[in-house]
Amino acid sequence: MFQNCKNTKAQGNIGIGEAIAYFLRQGITVSIPINDSQDYDLVADIDGLLSKVQVKTTRYKSEYGVYAVNLRNTGGSSGTVNSRVSESTNIDYLFCLTEEGTKYLIPFIELENNHNSINLGSKQEKNKVS
Repeated sequence: MFQNCKNTKAQGNIGIGEAIAYFLRQGITVSIPINDSQDYDLVADIDGLLSKVQVKTTRYKSEYGVYAVNLRNTGGSSGTVNSRVSESTNIDYLFCLTEEGTKYLIPFIELENNHNSINLGSKQEKNKVS
């Protein structure tokens, strides 16, 4: 899915596009913020509530062959860690897209604090979407 991406920004743009397409297929209205300085990438009207969604993509598989998603937000040319998703209280959902095109919509309350990444293995099977 990400083979033609020149950089991680392009990969992230594919993730945002896939998240928008997913929500629209579900009949969910999506709004896109004007800039990218907030903790979330999209706002989705889920069950009548405006929910903030952060989108993450991954190519990385753990030593167990399970995709892992980096929960750190980095910025600038130095790649400095600005925050961790699990420390944020400013999102409602995490939308994850793997290199193979598998999608997950994970409620924020299910993210464990102080982790740099999560595995998209059996624990996340219930959050898999199509």
